[in-house]
Formats: sequence, structure tokens, C-alpha cells
Amino acid sequence: MKPFQISDPGSEELTKAIQWYEQRRRGLGGELFDAVSHTIDLIREHPEIGASRTGRLPSRQLQVQGFPCKVAYRIREHDIAWPLSRQRRARSCEGVATIGRSSAAAA
Repeated sequence: MKPFQISDPGSEELTKAIQWYEQRRRGLGGELFDAVSHTIDLIREHPEIGASRTGRLPSRQLQVQGFPCKVAYRIREHDIAWPLSRQRRARSCEGVATIGRSSAAAA
């Protein structure tokens, strides 16, 4: 299983998305965190599972179950990275995959 590297801006973005959902309904932010963690685990176990994305760098994306969010990631030689370069609105949580610590800490 490859490690999943997550950037600091991604971590901040996930935190904002969790807070946004938590304000909508108590416990919903935790449900988002659990769903994203499950999605990361799937990606780590089966890196090719996500749909291909076109763009400057080859990448993939996988829907987060139960939320209108996708984890966008790039498979590299020694790890999987969540490489989103632009900020997105917290409630879209599409950029959740750029979280700021390794997958060992997130899993």
C-alpha cells in the first residue's frame, strides 16, 4: 500500500469543509471526515480506482460516498499525492485531498 501525502492547504480546506458541514447539522462534519478517510483508504489500496482527469498533470478523482465531494489525487512512484493548486469553497470539499499529513496519520 502506498503512502498518501497530503499538503497543508488541503488540511486547512478539509477543516473548513468539516466546520461548514458541522454548522449545518451536529455530527455531519464527523461524518464527512469518516467518509473522506474511507475514500483515502480505498485509494491507498487500489490507486487506479479513481476516474482519470485531464489537465496539466495526470491525476484521478474518486467520489466521497454520501457527500458532493471528490478526492482528486496523483499517483507518483513512491506515494499518492493530493495535489490541488487552487483554493475551493469549503462546502464543495472537492479539494479535500490535499490534507497536511501522511496517510498513516489520517488512517
